[in-house]
Amino acid sequence: MKVPQFQPWVGQEEYAAIRECFDLNWITEGPQSTKFAQELLELIGAKYGVFAPNGTLALYLGLRALSIGPGDEVLVPDFTFMGSASAVEMTGATPVFIDVNQENFQVDLDSAAKAITKKTKAIMPVHIYGTMAEMERVQQFAKKYQLLIIEDAAQAIGVRRYGRHAGTFGAVGCFSFFADKTITTAEGGFVVTNSKRLYTRLLFLRNQGRINRGSFIHPQVGYNFRMTDLQTAVGRVQLKKLPQIIERKHQILALYKKHLKNIPEITFFRPPQGSDWIPFRVGISYPYATELMDYLRQKEIETRTYFYPLHRQPAFAYLKKHRTYHDKDFPGAVAGYNYGICLPTFPLLSTEQIKHICRSIKEFIKIKRQPFYHYYDTIYGQKDYQSETEQTLALAHELLHRKPTKVLEVGCGTGSHTLQLAKHIPHLVSIDIDPSMVKIAQKKIKNQNNVSLLYSSVEKLAADQFDLVLALFNVVTYIPTMTKLISFFASIASRLTPGGVFLFDCWNGIAAIADPPRNRNISLVSNGKKIDCKQTATTNLISQHTRLAYDLVVTSESKKEPEEHGYLSFNQTLWTPMQIRSALKSAGLSVVRDCTWKNLTIPASSSDRQIIFCCLKKP
Repeated sequence: MKVPQFQPWVGQEEYAAIRECFDLNWITEGPQSTKFAQELLELIGAKYGVFAPNGTLALYLGLRALSIGPGDEVLVPDFTFMGSASAVEMTGATPVFIDVNQENFQVDLDSAAKAITKKTKAIMPVHIYGTMAEMERVQQFAKKYQLLIIEDAAQAIGVRRYGRHAGTFGAVGCFSFFADKTITTAEGGFVVTNSKRLYTRLLFLRNQGRINRGSFIHPQVGYNFRMTDLQTAVGRVQLKKLPQIIERKHQILALYKKHLKNIPEITFFRPPQGSDWIPFRVGISYPYATELMDYLRQKEIETRTYFYPLHRQPAFAYLKKHRTYHDKDFPGAVAGYNYGICLPTFPLLSTEQIKHICRSIKEFIKIKRQPFYHYYDTIYGQKDYQSETEQTLALAHELLHRKPTKVLEVGCGTGSHTLQLAKHIPHLVSIDIDPSMVKIAQKKIKNQNNVSLLYSSVEKLAADQFDLVLALFNVVTYIPTMTKLISFFASIASRLTPGGVFLFDCWNGIAAIADPPRNRNISLVSNGKKIDCKQTATTNLISQHTRLAYDLVVTSESKKEPEEHGYLSFNQTLWTPMQIRSALKSAGLSVVRDCTWKNLTIPASSSDRQIIFCCLKKP
C-alpha cells in the first residue's frame, strides 16, 4: 500500500472558485483577495493584514516593516525551515541561532538569553508543527531585552494559545499558504499587525512603494509582493473547509496514538500546555529514526525527518566567521533532527493507510527488540532462582499456614523463574503482556504439564481463583498511573481466594531520590556472540518516572557475521511505599508485612532500594 507524505485536499469547489475569476475577468489581486483578507482577519483577530507571495516573503515584509536591516541581529530558532532565517538574511540583518526544547521544539529562552548582544533587535519565535510557543514568556523576554517580536506562524493558522490566535502576540505575525499547510492557496503568505503605522509601512513595501495601484508616483521604494485572485479564491474555499480539516487531523492523530500506544521506544510530539495543536505533522521521536524511515520506505510509506539544524546548513557557513556554533550548544535541535520522524498527516489520509503505517512501525520495532530478548534471557537464564524461590514459597507458607497449591505468576519473563516455581507448585499459571517473552518461555516449559503459560494481562485472564499470586521482578513499576495501579491490584484481589496471599516487589521511590537509577554498560558472551549493552536511565523525580533504554550491539566472535543493533526501552514508575499502601487499600488488600530479600523478617526502611510487600485478601 503506497502512502505519500502529503496530498493537498482540493477538488471541484476550488475549480469552481477559479473559474468564477475567469468568468468575471479578474485574475490579479482584486475582490476575492479583499474578501479573503477580511475573512482571515476575522479568524485571527488582528486589525490589519496584507498578502505576500509566500511565507518567506511574508517574513521579509514583516522584518522590513520593523526596520530590520544591515547591522541588526535577529534571534531565530535553530530548528525551523530555512526560510525563517533566509528572510532575515534578505534584509541584510544577521540571523543568530538559538536552541529549542526537546518536548515540542519551541524556542528555548535560556538559549536565547545567551545569544543577546548590543546588535540584537528582534526575536522570531517559530510556531512549529501546528502548535504555539509559550508566547507570554517570549513577550516577557522581549520586554526585558527591548526586542521586537516577529512571529513565524507559517504552520499555525487556526491555532490559539489560551484563546488568542498565533501571530497576534508580536508586532507582526506571518502565515504561509503553501501546498502542505493547513489551508493552501498553492503559494501565498499573509502578514498581520495591530499597528496602523506598521500596516501603512507594509502597504508601501508590498505595492511598489505606493498605497494604491494605478498611480505612477511612488513616494517610497517598494516591491511587487501581491497575490492573485486565482489564489485567494482557492484560499476562501479552503478557509470554509478549515473546521473539517482540523477535525480530520485530530482524528488522524488519535488513530496514530491508538495504534502505537504502549510502545515506550516511541515518543509523540506534545504541544505546550495552553496551546492548541492542529497537527501540521504527527511527529514521533525514535532513537533509530533513519533505519525506521528506510524500513517504511521499503513499505512504500513516505516520511520526513525533522528539520536539519540551521547552524549546520552549508548556506550559513559564512556566519561562523563572526560567531562559533557547535552541536553541543543546540541539543534540542540536534536531537530533533537525529531522532524525529514526521508521519503523513494530510486530511485525505485513509484509516487503512494509517493502520498500514502503524503495522509497519511495529514490525520494525519488533525486529529491533529481538537482540534485547536474547540478552535478557542470557542474563536471567544464568541466574540461580532456587534460593529466591524457596524464600518466596516459605514466606507464602507462613502467611497461608499451608503450602500454596494453585499459583498465579504475573510477569513470567523468558520463563527461567517459572521453571523453578514449577518444581514446587502443583498448578501454576504464568502470564506476561510481552508476546516475545511468552514465546521464549513457552519453549522452555513445553514439557511441564503443571504449568499454563499465557500471553495475557491479569485483567483479561479468565476467571479463576488462586491461593497465591506473585508479581516479582518489579512488575508494578511498569504501571504508569495510580488509577491503573489500583485497577491492577483490584484484579489481583478478584483472583485470590479468601485469605489468599499476594507477594510482589518494587523499587522504592523514596530511596530513588537519594540514589536514582544509573547508567550501566554490560558485556557478555553467549553462543559464540558478544553482546554489548548500554543501559541509559533518564529519571524525572518530580513525575516519579524513569525511562530505561537498552542499546545493544551484537557481534560474532568469528566476525564472519555483520553487527546487529538492537534497541528497547521501558518506562517505570518509582512508587513510594505510601502510594503502594494506598492503592492496595483501595483494592481491598491488606499489607501484613514489608521487608527485603536480605531479611524477610525485618521491616523495610525508607533507604531500601527494593521492597517486598506481603498482602492478604480478607477471609
